[in-house]
Amino acid sequence: MLAMTTMPYCFWDRFEKSASNPKSVKRWDLTSNILTFKRTPPTLSIAGDGGDFSGFIKQSMVAARKFGLPETWDLVPNYQFKKLEIVAEVGKASVWIHPEPINELDYDYSAPARVFYEHGMHLELSGESVTLHVEKRKAAKLRGTVYLLMGVSEDPKTDLWRKLLADIWFLAFQRLAGAKS
Repeated sequence: MLAMTTMPYCFWDRFEKSASNPKSVKRWDLTSNILTFKRTPPTLSIAGDGGDFSGFIKQSMVAARKFGLPETWDLVPNYQFKKLEIVAEVGKASVWIHPEPINELDYDYSAPARVFYEHGMHLELSGESVTLHVEKRKAAKLRGTVYLLMGVSEDPKTDLWRKLLADIWFLAFQRLAGAKS
């Protein structure tokens, strides 16, 4: 299962293809997102720039064509750069700090699973508890089970104290939200 929205913005770029990146994924780091927590009722809000999944398109629609013929008919995920806001009522959420990777999720178009495992948090909650607002569209409640993963950048330049601070914040959040673990 692919991510519905991503922060940072992830997309397919033919110039990114390599042995270590066979799906040609490019991650475009953006400015910091705004993260807020409200105690009563326990609500987490994340707002900022990111990628909105808009279905699959043919690579030839994204890549340049040679001699008027498509390079390939393969399909790639189409993420569009948008302003996003996610509001989640987390009182009934299950929360895991340093979560194990989930086999059903495709981490290619998000941060790698290692980021969440080393310095991250995974919330699992009902879609009725989550509202997604994408730029100029009307905000919508989600359906089914929602996985919300947050992690600290894997950039080696990221200060170690930021990773430690994030781990402390994740543990505090888990207690304040009264979430199951």
